[in-house]
Amino acid sequence: MNDVETRLTELLKAGVGDPPNRVSVQAVRRKRAKRQMVTAAGAAAAIAALAAVSVGLAGRVGSPGAAAGAGLPAGVPRFYVEEGTSSGGLKTVVRSTATGLATARVGCPWRDANSTIYPIAADGHQRFFMICTARRHQSPTGARIYQFRVTGTGQVRDYSLIPGGQLGAVIAGPMAVSPTGSHVAVIVSPPGTGPATTPQAQIIVINTRTGAHAVWRNAQATRHAARFRIFDISFASGGRELAFLGTRTCGPQDDPPLCQPRDQQIRALSPAAKGGVLSTGPVLLRTTEPGKARWIEDAAVSADGSTLTIVTTTVPPKPQPSTVTVSQVKIGTGKHRVIYRIHGSSGQEPEIFFTADATGRHFLISAGPFTHPAVGWIHHGQLVSLKPFGAWVFYEAW
Repeated sequence: MNDVETRLTELLKAGVGDPPNRVSVQAVRRKRAKRQMVTAAGAAAAIAALAAVSVGLAGRVGSPGAAAGAGLPAGVPRFYVEEGTSSGGLKTVVRSTATGLATARVGCPWRDANSTIYPIAADGHQRFFMICTARRHQSPTGARIYQFRVTGTGQVRDYSLIPGGQLGAVIAGPMAVSPTGSHVAVIVSPPGTGPATTPQAQIIVINTRTGAHAVWRNAQATRHAARFRIFDISFASGGRELAFLGTRTCGPQDDPPLCQPRDQQIRALSPAAKGGVLSTGPVLLRTTEPGKARWIEDAAVSADGSTLTIVTTTVPPKPQPSTVTVSQVKIGTGKHRVIYRIHGSSGQEPEIFFTADATGRHFLISAGPFTHPAVGWIHHGQLVSLKPFGAWVFYEAW
């Protein structure tokens, strides 16, 4: 097995779940642990359920600012980090959002010969956090969280291991960083599993100043306990709250099957730095679907806690095309709007990659067929293409 295949294996362990529970290169493009879908109509029905929900998330989303620097609107991150193949190997680089030019290469400070990078997330000041995982015979032997700074010219500076950043031998899944960088949250699971494949996964919240850990875990395995496979996380309310997207499992086993009809939930955990049981958090959104054609792919709460952004897809019977929809809902009011929609191939499940910046207002997305996806960032309902783009880009973060 070569280096690229080894890296693919790790990404798949971290990110492939149900559905479709397949192991393929295409599955890697779907980013971490997100394989979910909902039709536009289904999304509207799900969002409507939010009208009756009242939780401790408050604030107001500001209007778009004037254009700033290098032709980018105010607030849009000037640089993003990308991992993909180059000359037969995997490479992680910093790219300019405006031009697509690679400005620096990102390396793992951990001098283990087999260490690899995944995932990466950033705070609101172009400070990035990444997990380096060392392995032996494809099994993780240790994982560490490092931080680095991207300068105004796109250079990488000041690598350092964060306090409390030694995670042990775990499979790391999606990661979130509070806007100020004061806290990092990461989904971890035992070796040989992935966050989207087992309710044994946990969310670890780390204070980046003190190194203190708080753990959010599933309830004990009983017949009626609400337990989840965890697919996504994001901070809200200045880092005081943490939201997660999960799919409920049914049964007391260590690795129970998904509930039928399928039950997806987005819950708020507060205070984020306290830890506790996942099912104790209030529900922001809940959908139940009898089939497998619709699923929530991704979810992110804005940093001020006012807005929930969800990515949904549908794969209807032929000849209708598949659809990817990005919608936003005002928490506490149920008001929603579609900010982006794209149609894909008939009868084929689209590949999805989606990530929000630290504010939860700016979004990178790749959607469509694996070989020819639409890739860029969303601005006023339009997709601003990222340049250059290759089919072998595995993930991006800003």
